[in-house]
Amino acid sequence: MRNHSSRDAHSGKPYASEHLRECYERGAERFGWARRDPRPRSMRDGDAWLGWGMATAAHPGNRDPAGVCVRLDREHGHVHATVSTAGVDLGTGMYTMLAVVVADVLDLPIEWVTVELGDTRLPQCPMTGGSNLTASAAPAAQAASLQLRRRLLAFRRAPDEAVDWHELLLRAGLDHVEALGTTDARPAGEAHVHHSFGAQFVEVRVVPELGRIRVTRVVGVFDVGQVVDATTTRNQLIGGIAFGVGQALLEQLVHDPVHGLPVHADLAGYLLPTHADVPEIDVEWLGDVPDLAFNSLGCRGVGEIGITGIAPAIASAVHHAIGVRLRDLPSPPTACSPPSQPRPTSRLAAADDLSPRTGSFCAPEGAGPGSARVHLDLEG
Repeated sequence: MRNHSSRDAHSGKPYASEHLRECYERGAERFGWARRDPRPRSMRDGDAWLGWGMATAAHPGNRDPAGVCVRLDREHGHVHATVSTAGVDLGTGMYTMLAVVVADVLDLPIEWVTVELGDTRLPQCPMTGGSNLTASAAPAAQAASLQLRRRLLAFRRAPDEAVDWHELLLRAGLDHVEALGTTDARPAGEAHVHHSFGAQFVEVRVVPELGRIRVTRVVGVFDVGQVVDATTTRNQLIGGIAFGVGQALLEQLVHDPVHGLPVHADLAGYLLPTHADVPEIDVEWLGDVPDLAFNSLGCRGVGEIGITGIAPAIASAVHHAIGVRLRDLPSPPTACSPPSQPRPTSRLAAADDLSPRTGSFCAPEGAGPGSARVHLDLEG
């Protein structure tokens, strides 16, 4: 809390919406942080040392120009909505997000909404990246739906008349109606900075004699503005935390220093977190904290905020467990070995130091961060 600031360190501008203190407090309560003995090597469970660590999660709020078309068609006594934009869903939940927004504005069952994506003939949409699609496309879908709503409600016979969209289309003499909603780029020189925040709490089990670090529990509490859909938000945050576990303990792309080619040319040698590596993950987000200065829904993307903060939280937990500071990512098994044990000196780093599911590729001593010396015998 002593280092907390309500202003962006780079620009000096205040955050438009920032609730990080609340994330710290709720995360600490859910995790049980008050029971932590701050002394290293103070928590033991069988042959393992336990460590608790935490870190701050942060990711900028990105928003780009986007267009979304919403069309209402009369069919079989009711209406069907089609939402279309050129963006793509890589598993990030865009299909669900757009359907939820349109169904909410038009008071439709979600099964009456179809989403069309991934065609350059559809309205322009930014690329998938930087946690920007929800913040860019959702307000455009909302704007298009509100246009349709205003246009059709003009055919009511009284302001308080209860009538469905199918009947209003009949009165208008239309089989269908459509509207295009857009989101503009963020203006230059904004007075505020838009950011998402979170607090990540981690428990690890460390067996120094085996060079083994296991993440056994994670609690994350996030401030991401207005949540559009709870299920996809939860999945994105949990997936991001799993990414962070891989960053801290497993994933490393090593290039041959002579030829510049990746040593790990396929997923057979590149370690990724499996179910055995990913612990119980408890995520929560703050409710009723929309960032309405950012867009009309007050929402920010959640695709990457879960990744941030996990690696330093794991490093902090390892220090709490055994008093050793991790200085490289991913952390090699030798990083938590007792000082009295000699570290491996083999030049065959790729063969000797790749420890399946207990650590990551360990560069020999003397190699810089992210580098490794690998001997490849190509004779014969």
